[in-house]
Amino acid sequence: MVAAFRFCYLLTFLSGCSQLVKGGFIVGMAGAISVVLQQGNILDPIVGFLSDLLAPVPPAIAAVGMFISAALMHFGISSGSGESALLIPFSPRWATNLGLTRQVTVQTVLLGEGIVNSISPTSGVLMAALATANISFGKWLKFVAPVVAIWFAVCVVTLLIGVAINWGPF
Repeated sequence: MVAAFRFCYLLTFLSGCSQLVKGGFIVGMAGAISVVLQQGNILDPIVGFLSDLLAPVPPAIAAVGMFISAALMHFGISSGSGESALLIPFSPRWATNLGLTRQVTVQTVLLGEGIVNSISPTSGVLMAALATANISFGKWLKFVAPVVAIWFAVCVVTLLIGVAINWGPF
């Protein structure tokens, strides 16, 4: 009787571990994409191009463009610290070129990262959580898309207010 209980417990444990292994594999793949983009020196030219692209527009539109750019970059760099390490050094250049305060510039990066964390297929944490919960990515996107749209609108309004009040320096 005790042996049968231990065997059932072992099977349940192994079944749970199999779900974690799938999540671990997805986390590894997401990490590999980030490493290829960073070590392949692909991201620096992209960031420079985006800065030059936004230079001729008014500061309010530039801030929203930077927010969208940072969000798009976060699909390729799932690590918040990795994205910040890449984009924050460009913040002074962006702020000067676009007529923005440094606080608004940094906020565009942080908001762009934050909004994408819940929908990025390269986010290891999100993919592991979905795999563990046995929820498909498509089903998750259908569920979270309306919330992300609201967050997007709130972020844009927040950035426009920051530009209008010339937010910073502190």
